[in-house]
Parts: sequence; structure tokens; C-alpha cells
Amino acid sequence: MVRPFEPNTVTVKYQVDGKTYQESYMRNGWDYQKTKVPIRYFIFNPKVSRINTFMGIFAEPLAWWLVFLIASAMLLLTNNAVFSKGTIFILQKKFPWISMEEFFPVPWSYEEEQYGDRPPSRKKKEIKKLER
Repeated sequence: MVRPFEPNTVTVKYQVDGKTYQESYMRNGWDYQKTKVPIRYFIFNPKVSRINTFMGIFAEPLAWWLVFLIASAMLLLTNNAVFSKGTIFILQKKFPWISMEEFFPVPWSYEEEQYGDRPPSRKKKEIKKLER
């Protein structure tokens, strides 16, 4: 560990094949008295490294994925302007693997006396088309 010493980050210098790298990491419980910490890096790209602990290797990347998944769930599972209420996601084994269809219930797309306040379902429309 090298200077600057900060309360929540650790700055580490390490050498690979005669080249020196310097990187900052979250402290994650490392004592201020320690001068050496174990790190892991890619053999093909030594600049990308992490402190060799559970927090450094697994917990931090998992936390970033968790933020992404929570944001995605909020977009997909709540009523919002990004995905309308009638959005259907179709998963396939061939390209495009994920496709999206949107159904916008508009007043002129159905007769109000026939269906009341709710629009007709897609299945009823498809059945009517087949009957004709």
C-alpha cells in the first residue's frame, strides 16, 4: 500500500513483468497498519486487478449487478412511461432472442358499448379475424 492514505480507499502499487501499476480499491476492512495486500489480476491485462478477498472479487461486482437488476425490475414491473401496460416480451432461441410488442388501448380501437371501460383482449380479436 502506498500514499495517499484515505479512510475508505487503499492505493496499491504492484509490479508485473517489470512494469509497475498503481490502482485504488475500497478498503473493505483492511487495517491501516498493513503495508501489503494480496491482489489478483488478469495475465493478459495486468492493469485490471482486484484485492484478493471475497469483497474484492465477488461482492463488489455482485452489488453493481444488483443495482442493474433492481433498476430493470422497476422499469419492467411498474407502470411507467418507458414500457406501457400492454408490453409483451417474447423470448426465442433464434435471433432476435428478445423482441417486444406493445399494445396501446386507444378509444377508437374498440366500441365502448360492447366492451365497457376495458379494451378487448388480443385473443378475441384474433378469433374474430379467423371467423371472417
